[in-house]
Amino acid sequence: MNGLWLVGAGLNYAPLSLYAIALTRPGALDAELAGVDISGDLRRYAVLQLWVFVPLALVVLAIRDELARRGARPTAR
Repeated sequence: MNGLWLVGAGLNYAPLSLYAIALTRPGALDAELAGVDISGDLRRYAVLQLWVFVPLALVVLAIRDELARRGARPTAR
């Protein structure tokens, strides 16, 4: 059972890695941080980073965010 927890928690690093890679494109990080209260968000994310220890939590959240993003896109006609 401990092994399953480790695998689930380890899989949380897949979406984190994908986001980090996406932010390496020139200008991507600046665009992501535009208009953000950095000090406030640092405090918020200091607590939210504990979700890494919940197996598959970040995987589920990343899928949910991607589905929401696709649903918010206007359809081309």
